Amino acid sequence: MRRREFVAAAALPALSAWHSSGAVQSAQPASTSPGRIRLGYDAYSIRDLRWHDLRHIDYAASLQLDAVQLSIPGDFESLDPDHLHKVREYAALKGVELSVGAGCICPTTPAWDPGNGSPELYLARNATVVTELGLKFIRVFIGAPTDRHGKLPVEAHIESTLKGLRAARGRMMDRGLKVAIENHGDSTARELR
Repeated sequence: MRRREFVAAAALPALSAWHSSGAVQSAQPASTSPGRIRLGYDAYSIRDLRWHDLRHIDYAASLQLDAVQLSIPGDFESLDPDHLHKVREYAALKGVELSVGAGCICPTTPAWDPGNGSPELYLARNATVVTELGLKFIRVFIGAPTDRHGKLPVEAHIESTLKGLRAARGRMMDRGLKVAIENHGDSTARELR
């Protein structure tokens, strides 16, 4: 047995069990049968096309994908609640699950945009978008791979991120939202436990 065959054979039952346990949440019910791995794409991967939300949903549906991840604010035509409800309904109509990412939430990394204000306020603004879309989590990241070799050690960036998350915790919990921290090359899974 080759390594790829072994990994595929070993991972599929675990992924299937994880999927059917309800660990994965979305705004729409899964359009796939139990045990089938859902496929989708991150709009960031084709950002040069400069498409907005509804076009991404159409594209995902045309490829018979199950999901698309959009980034706030760049992938949205508007963050107006009426438009976000339209996006939510359109995705449900097309059978495309949505997830969203807000980007960097660490004010000590070069990836942070000071125009966002504080991480707490930035998360609060993005939580409104997530809530309007009917989602239960938002994807964020700490920084970039270059942060591992910058002026500050990665532990300082993690502490800075934790400070912002602690400040936003109450607001996020009040909305029933979870924050998913992406390993963006800035930290390891062990560092994020």
